[in-house]
Amino acid sequence: MKQKHFSILAVSLLIFVGLFTYVSFCSPVQALCAHNANVNDSANNEINQLAPRYYEYSEAAYNEAQKTGNQVVLYFWAPWCTTCSALEIEITKDPQLIPEDVIILRIPYDDSAALKAKYFVVTQHTFVQVDQLGNSLQLWVGGSPEDFRKKL
Repeated sequence: MKQKHFSILAVSLLIFVGLFTYVSFCSPVQALCAHNANVNDSANNEINQLAPRYYEYSEAAYNEAQKTGNQVVLYFWAPWCTTCSALEIEITKDPQLIPEDVIILRIPYDDSAALKAKYFVVTQHTFVQVDQLGNSLQLWVGGSPEDFRKKL
């Protein structure tokens, strides 16, 4: 009987610690947490800036980015992707890593079937540079902020 109570207590403690760790980790770095990943579709007309020249994808953000004349890069991101999380931290800590003439639109990988199909994206941490008409100019998977300067 003592062993059963100990097991229940141990499992309860693990759940509590796990939940506390998840909430504590998510609070300072909101973009890394699955419960904060917004579904962005064509009905979303808000523009949510994550860092300078780095926005959550929405129709409004896409249209505004195209109006600037800057290079537009679509970034297929997932909150559960460790390389995506690492890049997110780098960009938010040092926004100057994104070149001045580049705007990046972060698209939630799990919630964007139509855009993934349009641009032939098959994995998260994929970047697609698009032209003024929304046509793909180039696609690459993975990389760091230094790759923006090399690729674009």
